[in-house]
Amino acid sequence: MNNIIFPRALWLIFLLGISQFNVLGQSDLDRLAQKNFERAQELIKKKQWADAEVALIKVIESEKDWLQPRITLAAIYFDQKKWGLSRKYFESVLEADSTANPMIFFKLGEIEWQEEHYEKVVNYMSSLLTKERIKPSVLSAAEKYRRDATFLLQDSIPVYSTNVELLPPTINTGSMEYLPSFPAREDMMIFTRRVNGQEDFYLSRYIEGEWQNSIPLSDLNTQENEGAHCLSSDGKMLIFTACNRRDGLGSCDLYYSRFDGDRWSVPSNLGPTVNTRHWDGQPSLSSNGKTLYFSSDRPGGKGGRDLWKIDRKGGGWDKPVNLEALNTKGNEEVPFVHAADESLYFMSDGWPGFGASDLFLSHKVDGHWETPHNLGKPINTSEQEGALHVNLSGTRAYFARTLESPDNKPQIDIYSFDLPMAIRPLPATYANIQIMDGKTKKPLQAIVEMVNLFSSTIFTKQLTDRQGELLVCIPVDVEYAVNITKEGYVFHSEHIEVHRQTSLIEPIEFTIFLNPVEEKPDTTTAPTVLHNVFFESGSAALLEKSDFELNKLYNLLLTNPDLKIEIRGHTDNVGSDTDNQILSEQRARAINDYLLAKGIEQRRMEYRGYGETFPVADNDSDAGRQKNRRTEFLILGNGKK
Repeated sequence: MNNIIFPRALWLIFLLGISQFNVLGQSDLDRLAQKNFERAQELIKKKQWADAEVALIKVIESEKDWLQPRITLAAIYFDQKKWGLSRKYFESVLEADSTANPMIFFKLGEIEWQEEHYEKVVNYMSSLLTKERIKPSVLSAAEKYRRDATFLLQDSIPVYSTNVELLPPTINTGSMEYLPSFPAREDMMIFTRRVNGQEDFYLSRYIEGEWQNSIPLSDLNTQENEGAHCLSSDGKMLIFTACNRRDGLGSCDLYYSRFDGDRWSVPSNLGPTVNTRHWDGQPSLSSNGKTLYFSSDRPGGKGGRDLWKIDRKGGGWDKPVNLEALNTKGNEEVPFVHAADESLYFMSDGWPGFGASDLFLSHKVDGHWETPHNLGKPINTSEQEGALHVNLSGTRAYFARTLESPDNKPQIDIYSFDLPMAIRPLPATYANIQIMDGKTKKPLQAIVEMVNLFSSTIFTKQLTDRQGELLVCIPVDVEYAVNITKEGYVFHSEHIEVHRQTSLIEPIEFTIFLNPVEEKPDTTTAPTVLHNVFFESGSAALLEKSDFELNKLYNLLLTNPDLKIEIRGHTDNVGSDTDNQILSEQRARAINDYLLAKGIEQRRMEYRGYGETFPVADNDSDAGRQKNRRTEFLILGNGKK
């Protein structure tokens, strides 16, 4: 167990200060007893605990009413974790004089905490909290002990069946390792290693089911400390905490660096909208890159370090917002927002738990974070747990745990475990999109816009990198319209819909070839399928969620005033040929009329139904028939007649 508030050096100051007061106030003490006590004090200063114990026992045997030697001996036993003997002498002091020293209540409470007697912990800490002139730090610790002990007395403490496993020596060494972070593909881990007080980034790759030897990130490591960080979904941007830098705005600030395929860029400060003159750190970036979560001790919080969030606005950041529902008078740190953006994990010593700092989970409901709950055993212990990372599927988690080594020095290592169902997030997957020129087959930088068709909101809008690639994490059970646009090219659309019913949510990877808007289109150029135009079943009535895609087609025609198109309708083979022919033509005309109503001249548009005559997939399956039920357009020309 842990949470012993006073390390030995502080105990020494505490005991010697009180013992001097008591000796001066006891003029009728036996001179030999006084000399033995003074000798015990000198032995304590020299850390000769066994000899000090012998001297104190002699004093106690000769001066049974003198309380200070009992307090001192109880403290020595406490430091040696001899809980029974420590309790015996502390209790004997209270029996003789309950006002002798209020700190005795605190130390007895700590002893009962170590031995898991939580009712007694509550009683002792409650007694201390009624005393006057107690240091605020002691009062805060007593409140935490009482809060945690009350929590542990509940009948409904969450306990899960999962094994917490230490990661291999390729990750964990004799030094301290913590703060693991992964990209969406989970093919590498970046973590922090502390060697002789120096914090640096290290990277390990996951190859054929094994973590490889970790190597330092020499591009980013400096003589200063590089600490708490997060990776973007594609693994190409790192946001991290750095302290005492020349361009820093406070004690610690948030910085970012981008990976160009060969090396990491020189880190840049995120600026005064994000950073303050106070401590700011421990970032977590939402999967769509729109929201940054972090911890800070800036004003406006509830106390200690609080969790905050800040949204992107234009090319910068909006005002930071305190996550009030998650914060306490204690410290809330190392937030991790899962890719589905509805589960936030974090570390706190302010919410009731198992001692020290525990891991907690809050769910977002109707846009608001709910009261968090403890992740339970065996994830949380009386030791310190923190810096959790959960994979996309929500099945596996990684975190750091602090343990006390035999020499009383903390050792921090990285662990992993299977996440119990009750505390799993909504699963997510990712779409990896590559954009190429349809003619040259070279990579293109294009704009990829994804719209949530359930809420009609833009999920993300990003530019592909120089290799024409973009990786986007996407939650399940949501439909997305994907549109790729680039000036001078015909836009392309895709439809993404992933359901959690599948046992394994596979990533979505596709390559898109954009065709240039040419004056004389190549006769071999395929029509552009409108994947996100929807109709009522068996009808030509357009659904409202088609507007996003139809407006893309409208904008294409608007920005290319000489462009002429043919709108085509197709069906599957269910029903009669005649009915399918009529339905396909009606649907093509519905799109024509939509554009006509927005001001596109009829002379620039033709529409035609092809019924079931041009299938693109097998009509023997639901998936194939769905592909065949489509609308599309073909560019007829881009010049004046």
